[in-house]
Amino acid sequence: MDRKTVERNRRINMKSLFSKLTSLIPPDPHSHLSKVSHSQEEQIDRATAYINELSQNVAELKQTKERITRDKKAYVENSMSSILRPNIQLKESDSTLEVIIVSGMIRSFMLSQVIDILEDEGAEVVSANISTKGFNIFHIIHAQVKVCRIGVETSRIYQRLQQLIIT
Repeated sequence: MDRKTVERNRRINMKSLFSKLTSLIPPDPHSHLSKVSHSQEEQIDRATAYINELSQNVAELKQTKERITRDKKAYVENSMSSILRPNIQLKESDSTLEVIIVSGMIRSFMLSQVIDILEDEGAEVVSANISTKGFNIFHIIHAQVKVCRIGVETSRIYQRLQQLIIT
C-alpha cells in the first residue's frame, strides 16, 4: 500500500474510535442550550474529565463498601459474643448430677473433655445430648455419682468446666 492509503485508513480508524468515545460520554447539559458543537480537543478533555470522575466514584464506592463490610463484621462479632457467652448450670440431687452447658458456635470444645472432667471428679456419665437452636448449642449431660458416700464436689466441677469452656 502506498503512503496516502495508509494515512487515509489511519484517519478513518481514528475518526471511528473518536466517534465511539464521544458516544460513551454523557451529553453536556450546556450544549443543548447553546447548540454549539465542541471541537475534538474539547470532547477529548470532556472524556478525560468524565473518566477521572468515574475513577474517583469507583474509589469512593470501594472505600464505602470496605467500611460497611468492616462495620457489619464488627457488629456481628460483638453481638454474637455478647449473646453467645457460654453458660454452665449444675444440678445435683441425691446421687445424680445434671450438667447443662449452653455455648455458641464460636466457642467450641470437645464433649469428651467435659465427660473426662466429670469422670475425674467421681461421676459416671449416663447420657449426653446435644442440640442446637439458632447460634446456641445445648449440651445436657446426666451423670451418676460413682461412690454415694463420697459424692462429688460440684464447685470444683463447675470451676474446671469454666476453665475448659471460657478459655
